[in-house]
Amino acid sequence: MTARSDSASIACANALVVNSSTVMVGENAVVVETLTCAESAAKRGLFATHPDPPKTSSTKTSSSAAPAATPVDVCGQICSDSCASDGDLPPISEDCQTIYNSITILQGSIAPTFDVPASGTQQLTFGTCRVFFNNFSTKTITSCWTSLSQQASAAGTLCFPPTQPVQSLGLCNAADTTWQIGVGHS
Repeated sequence: MTARSDSASIACANALVVNSSTVMVGENAVVVETLTCAESAAKRGLFATHPDPPKTSSTKTSSSAAPAATPVDVCGQICSDSCASDGDLPPISEDCQTIYNSITILQGSIAPTFDVPASGTQQLTFGTCRVFFNNFSTKTITSCWTSLSQQASAAGTLCFPPTQPVQSLGLCNAADTTWQIGVGHS
């Protein structure tokens, strides 16, 4: 694992990169990373609708082998678009389009879904653009590349030029506050 210190470009402070790969789109290299967060992204104020993740409690019991929890599938679920500011400038639209093109390439070469660990982030970055899926829950969440691309693109259309006023972050927030899709400046 690699510690990340550039907290402005990720959804949480002190994130650890647990997986990283590159997808080539022509001559452009899009970086795909899975991060786990020591601190919830919601605590940084990036969740526009609800500032705190759901409250949960747990009891530790001693047992020989607990079955692995099945990830919560949110592929295709509806979320609410909103705009926010996380810096002065929105990303360059061509950089975001390169990411959306890489998602099309990904769908043809890997599974159509991806898992995001509890309090983790899946992100794709290229140039000035970052597309991400934040998991605010205490469980692993499964989503699909198609939903990530479509919902991030819709949020960007709502918030970036030619829309006025220009915002630097387009978000799509789940009704239950457990996850968020976004696009912003990298």
